[in-house]
Amino acid sequence: MVKTLLSLVLLLSVAACNHNDRILKKNKDSEASVAQPERKYEEDKTDKKHGEASSENEGKNISLETRQLLIKQKNNFPSILSELKKQGRKISHWIWWVFPTEKPGASEPLPKTKIEEKEVEYVLQNTDVDQWAEILEEIFGLLKQHQKGEWKTSGGNIPNSDIIPAIDHGRIEFALTFWLTKAHDELSKRPRLFKAFANLRNFAWYEW
Repeated sequence: MVKTLLSLVLLLSVAACNHNDRILKKNKDSEASVAQPERKYEEDKTDKKHGEASSENEGKNISLETRQLLIKQKNNFPSILSELKKQGRKISHWIWWVFPTEKPGASEPLPKTKIEEKEVEYVLQNTDVDQWAEILEEIFGLLKQHQKGEWKTSGGNIPNSDIIPAIDHGRIEFALTFWLTKAHDELSKRPRLFKAFANLRNFAWYEW
């Protein structure tokens, strides 16, 4: 009788141990499945930080004047386009941001802006290219609509100073030379903006 009881106790002990082992294994598996997304989350955060660092490295050699150019383009492009569409001419001061060159404008309000050839790609990647092109297209359309003299398909047309004041013509000439010559390769990757600049070559931008 005693022997039978001992055997029963032993069997129950073995069964309990096996049950505990199964529970322990199940808990470990659950912990592993929870830990995996956490590791993935950490990896994602690392990748994101790496991407942000790369972006910072790309822009670390960009001048303060060029950074200001991007800020002023972003802040002023909508109102510039609205002005041209509603007023049909340039009435406020914004020529430096639509026609940026390597030199800040003499009468440009502080902080002044400019762009260098090595910064062209960065600017085109970080500005609203379509909105920029639309502004240039609007200028071209207004000048052609209100042309002075007969329209010449070969170029050399006279820009109407009532649309774009004569004081701005020199800036436009230098900007066209910069964007269509020095910045040609990068600009040509943005066909709409390239064409918008090129169309303005139909005018002779010097004082009449």
